[in-house]
Amino acid sequence: MTRLIKAIVILLMVMVMVGSSACSVAKQASSQPRAVISKGDITVRVSGTGKAIYANDIKLGFDTAGKIKILTAIKGETVTKGTILAKLDTDNLELTLLQAKVNEAQALKAVTQAEIAVGQAEIAVKQARINLSQTQSAKIQADSAITVAQFNLDKIQAVSDIKDKIMALQIAIGTARENQRFANASGDTSSFSYLNQRLGELNAELDSKNADLQKLLGKDENSGVAPYEIMIYDPFTETYSMGGQTYNRLLVEDIQIKEHQLEIARTGLEEATQRIEQAIQNVAVLEQNVVLSNETVKQAKLASEQASKAVEVAQNQLSHATITAPFDGIITTVDVKQGDYIVSPGLSAGTPIYMVDAKSLEIRSRIDEIDIAGIKTGQKAAISLEALSNKKFDGIVTSVSTIPITTSSNSGLVEYEVTIGFDGVPPDQIKSGMSANAEIITAEKNDVLLVPNKSIKQNSQGQKFVDILINQKIQEQSIILGITDGTQTELIGGIKEGDIVIRYP
Repeated sequence: MTRLIKAIVILLMVMVMVGSSACSVAKQASSQPRAVISKGDITVRVSGTGKAIYANDIKLGFDTAGKIKILTAIKGETVTKGTILAKLDTDNLELTLLQAKVNEAQALKAVTQAEIAVGQAEIAVKQARINLSQTQSAKIQADSAITVAQFNLDKIQAVSDIKDKIMALQIAIGTARENQRFANASGDTSSFSYLNQRLGELNAELDSKNADLQKLLGKDENSGVAPYEIMIYDPFTETYSMGGQTYNRLLVEDIQIKEHQLEIARTGLEEATQRIEQAIQNVAVLEQNVVLSNETVKQAKLASEQASKAVEVAQNQLSHATITAPFDGIITTVDVKQGDYIVSPGLSAGTPIYMVDAKSLEIRSRIDEIDIAGIKTGQKAAISLEALSNKKFDGIVTSVSTIPITTSSNSGLVEYEVTIGFDGVPPDQIKSGMSANAEIITAEKNDVLLVPNKSIKQNSQGQKFVDILINQKIQEQSIILGITDGTQTELIGGIKEGDIVIRYP
């Protein structure tokens, strides 16, 4: 009995404790601030500070020394592109340019003449080489002529040798006959008998030589040695004749002719050899002329280039003697007056004229490295200026630097320059150098579920969740988030519209 009573008492105490705990949770849930999940618009902005700067401005000055003859630039005046703002006295510069152009024309003419000379020299070399080739051919022909003449002479001399022997035999036969008559008349039978035998031997030898002559004349190469093919012996005159002429006279004349022909051929060879030497010298001289002519062309071209450079310098000096507006804009500074002498050309002595393009005014803002990744060209921006605190102007991101801004401080802060142009013509009250703030819209969405950032919590695994109120009880609910503007965040999934979440301080 006692044990039963104790068990009942313990059970009642547990029930009281559970009820008390439930009342406590309900009381805690009812005391927390709440937020109802609803749809709305969200815009993500990145802020940066900077200054208003003219993107298109220029310092204008003379790059040529001289006296200012014309000055039309007026401080504060709006001018259009191409307007003459100031001009030096250019008489001397124009004369220098004219002379430089004359020199250039003469130099170009010299180049043309030199190139023509090269062409003529090259033609002369070609002709000289043709002459050399022709002379070398003539030498070959002369060599051939010597060979032919020598061959013809050799043929005649071969015939002559045999005929000389025939002549000697004829004389010996004649002498032997005469001696035989004397021996016969004197009764010298011994001498008569010897001379009779001798005459037989001489006649036999004569017949042999005549046969040799006929054989020699019968050869093809001796076919032109006419008229020696037929030799007629006249017993009354005891001479051989050919074609009505004694062979001795004809043979001597023919040999003389062939020797003369050989001498002419040799002379022709000597002359051809001399002409070849002269032709080779002519080719060498003319080839040297080509080299010299090419060198003349090279020098003429160099002189022409120098003359053209002089024209360019003179033209440049003349063009730099006039200051014209490079774009539509406003003249903000005029530090010279008509009649002044420009002694030191360039901008080192100051800024004679300074002008700006008022339409090119832009904001160059510094953006922290944490935010720079979300910034792109074409994004909208809201521009405010410290001098015009009650106004905001629309802008558009025109460029994003990829290189951080270099600073002399060692703060460790990394910033990038972002250029923001005005959407439309910049107002006149905005001046270059004014301090500006820019809020760049990096993302925006409309009609999306939104959850307060104060309702978002994160567990040890990095998972985002909220405490959702269901039947007056708090439950953890994982969520999926999108973009955030720092106050509220886009809700992509996990809970739905109308759900109630706890908002923490």
